[in-house]
Amino acid sequence: NVNRIAASNAIDFFYLLSEIKKENDYTLELGILQYRLENYPISLKLFSKCQNDIATYYMAMMYLNGLGISKNIKQARDLFGKIKHYKDSNDWYKELDKTIKKEEVKTHIIQVKVIIRKLILETTMTLGVLYPLLPVLH
Repeated sequence: NVNRIAASNAIDFFYLLSEIKKENDYTLELGILQYRLENYPISLKLFSKCQNDIATYYMAMMYLNGLGISKNIKQARDLFGKIKHYKDSNDWYKELDKTIKKEEVKTHIIQVKVIIRKLILETTMTLGVLYPLLPVLH
C-alpha cells in the first residue's frame, strides 16, 4: 500500500529530524503516523509523552475503541473530560458519562436484587424453623 510506505517514510524522516535538531520534539507527529499505520501500542506510548489536546484526544479514542489497549470507557471519558474544549470531546464526554451512569444504576439494581433474594431466603428459612414450633408457642 502506497499510504503505508509514505507513512513509514515520514516516520523515518521525523526520527532523523529529531536526531539532527535535538530542540525539536516530533513525538506527536510520530504518534499520529504510528496511529495511522495501526501501530497502536507504539502510538499510545508516544502520545502519553505529549502534554497536549491532540495527543489526549487520540488516546481517548484508543481507549474508547480498544485500539492497542483494552477498551475502557471510563478512561476514555476522563481523557475527553480533560479536553472538553477540543473538537467533539465535550460531546463524547457527555455521552460516555451518561453510559457509565446507566451501567452504574444497573449494577446497583442487581446488587439490591441480590440482597432482597438473600433476605427472602433467610426469612423463609427462619419461618421454616419456627413453623413447627407454632403449636408449642401457642
